[in-house]
This record gives sequence, C-alpha cells and structure tokens, in this order.
Amino acid sequence: MPLVAAAADFAAVFAPVLIASGVMLVMRIRGLWLGDLAEKAAGVVLLLAFPLAHDAALGLGAALFLYVLLKFMSGRQRELTGATVFAAALAVFVAWLGRY
Repeated sequence: MPLVAAAADFAAVFAPVLIASGVMLVMRIRGLWLGDLAEKAAGVVLLLAFPLAHDAALGLGAALFLYVLLKFMSGRQRELTGATVFAAALAVFVAWLGRY
C-alpha cells in the first residue's frame, strides 16, 4: 500500500483528468448563455470559483447553492428536484463546518 499512496501524491497522475474536465467545462460555456439567470449566475460562479478557491468541491458547492437560491428567489422552486436542494444544503453545511 505505500507504493499506491506514493503514486497518488504524484501530481502527474491527476493532471490529465483535471485538464480533460477543464476542457469539457469550457466546451459547455456556449450553451450557458442560452439559459435563465440562475443557470448563468451559477455557471459564472463555477468558472470563477474553481481557479480562485483552488478547490473543485467548493466551486461546485457555491455554484449549486447559488442556483438553488436564485430559483427560490425567482419563485420557480418547482423546477428543482429534492436531490438538488439536498445537495445544495449539504454543500452549505459542509462549508459551515469549516472544511474549507
């Protein structure tokens, strides 16, 4: 197991996955501007939070929370699923615990 742990600490193992996910995220930007305000704002927060926070989970959690908040504020909470609201609440709870 020490060999596996040493390989997991090596940055070159994760670089291709991070580059591929970044490329796929940027390719989806074209469709971002066609959605409603909640989707646009969540997309912008996602694109800004990834590099600024240096934490993918924090960026996703912030974008998801903003998406749910804007849907509730606009009165379109029926468009949200229970899983989306639960995931946003969980992201806020984990951030509140001080993990980030």
